[in-house]
Amino acid sequence: MISPILARSFTRSPARALAALIAGALVLSLAPASAQAAPAAPADDYNSSISVTVTQVDNTKFPKVTMYVKVTNPAGQILEGLAPNNFKVVEYNQQGKAYQATINKVQRLSKLDLLTMDLVLDKSGSMYGSRMTDAKAAALDFTNAISALGKNRVEVTAFDDSVYLLQPFTDNLTAVKAAIKSISAYDGGNTAIYDAIISALRQTSAQSGARCVIIFTDGMENASSHTESDVVKLAQLTNIPVYIIGVGSGVNTYALTSLASKAGGQYFSASTSNLQSVLTGIYNSIYSYQRDLYKVTYTTKFTSATKVTRKVQVTAADQNGVSASTTKSYMPTADYTCWNGKTKKTLKACGNPSGLESTKYIFPSILLHAAQTTCTKNDGSKRWDNAKYYECVFYGGNPTIRYRYWPKASDAKKHYKEKYSKATYKLYLNGKKAGVVYWNKKKNTSLGLYQLTIVLTGHHYSLSVDAKTVAEQKAALQTVRIRVLKAWKGYRTGTVPAEAVPEYKK
Repeated sequence: MISPILARSFTRSPARALAALIAGALVLSLAPASAQAAPAAPADDYNSSISVTVTQVDNTKFPKVTMYVKVTNPAGQILEGLAPNNFKVVEYNQQGKAYQATINKVQRLSKLDLLTMDLVLDKSGSMYGSRMTDAKAAALDFTNAISALGKNRVEVTAFDDSVYLLQPFTDNLTAVKAAIKSISAYDGGNTAIYDAIISALRQTSAQSGARCVIIFTDGMENASSHTESDVVKLAQLTNIPVYIIGVGSGVNTYALTSLASKAGGQYFSASTSNLQSVLTGIYNSIYSYQRDLYKVTYTTKFTSATKVTRKVQVTAADQNGVSASTTKSYMPTADYTCWNGKTKKTLKACGNPSGLESTKYIFPSILLHAAQTTCTKNDGSKRWDNAKYYECVFYGGNPTIRYRYWPKASDAKKHYKEKYSKATYKLYLNGKKAGVVYWNKKKNTSLGLYQLTIVLTGHHYSLSVDAKTVAEQKAALQTVRIRVLKAWKGYRTGTVPAEAVPEYKK
């Protein structure tokens, strides 16, 4: 039954009323932590007049852990003024032994706390026309709304049968809006939803603060190299909720609802009528939900078994002593996974990456096009200088992307210096210089192609893009991902290795 207040709201503003209902639905049903199975030792989660939800776990400073927790009353309103003595955190080992943690700090997210969001927009052929216009307008409305609401970092990703990073994470919302305005759909192109979510999760996982991914689509998955299982595993590993907004008759509502739930978020269905207002309401509701979280920081006494997933039970009580509990899982490992998949105690022990497998690791975008990529070892016989290299080539018709590892760095340097004469740009990854860019701005008349090559620091790795037009070349570069320098040897096990889209400067 709709309350008289909400009924009046529907009469005055359907979009505002929908946003209010969505906010309530988020509080009542967006419960990724409580949906997980409770451990054997803690008592079953119990219901009371308050509700507790753990949305994310940040264990990067283990044994100090930060949880993002939502605590509401029966009306879905946030319980204000909670302090450390209102919370209790207990971790359990595999045998059920309990370790009560020391709570260091409890605070609500404020305007000074970083909120990180990846906006992912579908630009496949079915979005062509008014649907794309409305989607962009809603994203712009949302960006305008959050510009004065706090400390926010936003990334803009688009996808069809490929994934394009249009604007890396930034607090410059003018740049965010410019990226949104640049999106255009064309009549054709499939829908790689899974690849888009994987890319967004990887990018977002390298950020700090409360984080989420918001994806808008009107189609069915039909082009990804990743699977639903890949998405769910990565979302659970990173503890980043994925919100999916579907619109139109082509959406597989059941599949996307299931995916969003498993990925710690929620699915929203938006009608095509009054789409801009409806989407703006959804965006704002998700934002409000993230801003209503408590940051609960504690120090665990269970410092062993860091390679095994553990259960943690969080109990919150209101000022009258009425309490509720929920559980969450995380892995606090401090070991490192090397570029070759081996596990070591330190990054130094991983050694320097080399060979074909390292090429796939350094350039993770290879995996986005796995079905159309061929990887080979060249013994030097096919080259004028007998230089050896390992190569993975993405034959997407136009353009062609070549990823190479050169065992002898001097071979790469010699080859590209003779081919291009001098570098055109410097290459940066996440603001740090990482190599050089050679770009022929004139078309190679014999090949009929524009050619560009990136040579990474150390000259062991190179990436070339050949295309018929400069626009196609630039579009291909938006799909390229490169591991950031500090992650070249490996990454902390249980996390996601950081990657970036290359930036170019004179």
